[in-house]
Amino acid sequence: MRTASHGCKSAALSVELRGPPRPGGRLANHTLNVVQACETDPPPGCQPLSWTLLTDLPVATLEQCRRVIRIYRCRWLIEEFHKALKTGLKIEQSQLSDYRRLSSLAGIVSVVSVFLLQTKFSARTHGEQELDETKVDATMLTVLSKLHPPLGKPTQRWFWISIARLGGFLARKSDGHPGWLTLWRGWQTLMILIRGYELSSA
Repeated sequence: MRTASHGCKSAALSVELRGPPRPGGRLANHTLNVVQACETDPPPGCQPLSWTLLTDLPVATLEQCRRVIRIYRCRWLIEEFHKALKTGLKIEQSQLSDYRRLSSLAGIVSVVSVFLLQTKFSARTHGEQELDETKVDATMLTVLSKLHPPLGKPTQRWFWISIARLGGFLARKSDGHPGWLTLWRGWQTLMILIRGYELSSA
């Protein structure tokens, strides 16, 4: 997925959006700022990106326009995070209706979501790099190594795929990348296995 970064030109202005009609009267008009960002040097064979962004942030200077663009570039990462919460961890199926309880649950599962997101991107961008074992729980690494022994030193990709395999991912060459639901199932299975390993070692 491409995001505009280098070779980008932008323009900005303020517009007033007319309020839509509603029963009882038309809603008030709303003033927004518009940033138009266009890619000037796309990769060969690709159409240049063109973004029209609506914002309530100031856009009076070039740096302010660049800030709006930088924020929008994070959109795909934010969507992946929400997808991990909704599709993988299925937070919407918790059946909690109280705001405080739902917020508490979201805070807990967000930690898992961020961990899985970091693991996913590390595996995709640095998949063949050796896994930094100081950043992984020792028991988790031991359990995964017993179930799916790595060929040589554990790598980022091996760690990610090993979790997914516990969720049903077959890891064939034609299977592509595991989805969030598979990763979440694998994570849940891994937590049970770790608990069992700890009890057997006590």
